[in-house]
Amino acid sequence: MHPFWFGLTLALAVTEWLSRWRDWKWPHYIAKPGAMLALIIWSWQVCHWQGGMLWFGLALILSLAGDVLLMLPERYFLMGLGSFLSAHFLYIVGLRSVYSSFQPVYMLVFVVVFTAIILYLRVVLSAMAGNPSGQKMRIPVMFYGIVIGSMLFSASLTLFQPAWSHYAAGLVAFGALSFCVSDSLLAYDRFVRRFSNAQFWVMLTYLSGQIAIIGGALFHFCG
Repeated sequence: MHPFWFGLTLALAVTEWLSRWRDWKWPHYIAKPGAMLALIIWSWQVCHWQGGMLWFGLALILSLAGDVLLMLPERYFLMGLGSFLSAHFLYIVGLRSVYSSFQPVYMLVFVVVFTAIILYLRVVLSAMAGNPSGQKMRIPVMFYGIVIGSMLFSASLTLFQPAWSHYAAGLVAFGALSFCVSDSLLAYDRFVRRFSNAQFWVMLTYLSGQIAIIGGALFHFCG
């Protein structure tokens, strides 16, 4: 499965994690977008984004755009948020086949996922309400939380679909959860309270999530 580009993705991801842990500036500027670019090339070479894989490939491109925008000055933050929001929408579209047959367990998954999302949003939005600079971001953050929760819900449903292998579904569900944790850590550090090595944990969960989602999707659509 084109081991060079997959290996380069992992190598750049590890470089990014190390740069965040040690607060290295220039390796971060290269490794963060570089890891996503290598992941894009790898996923394209595996099956040229055939069928449902197209949505995941487009989501990767928007994620790369979001990565670059979030590395720019503060005024580009909302644009970066919009890029990632669009990427989550595309992931949801790519996972739409999981709704082919309703199962009662879906309701349990829905309650668990969105109860967690709502409780977390209450913490973040409450902190933002007491911060004048954060008040204007409350609606975008709330909307983003609902969308990423929907993405996590969609990915979790693959675990109960016979069409998805246990391995592929496990990767996609883990990746979506990891992506959700990454955004939650980013929001907590930005709007609630700063914590030690925040950027390391954000990038560890972010890149792990992206790699797992794409790996699971490739096994399902192109395996």
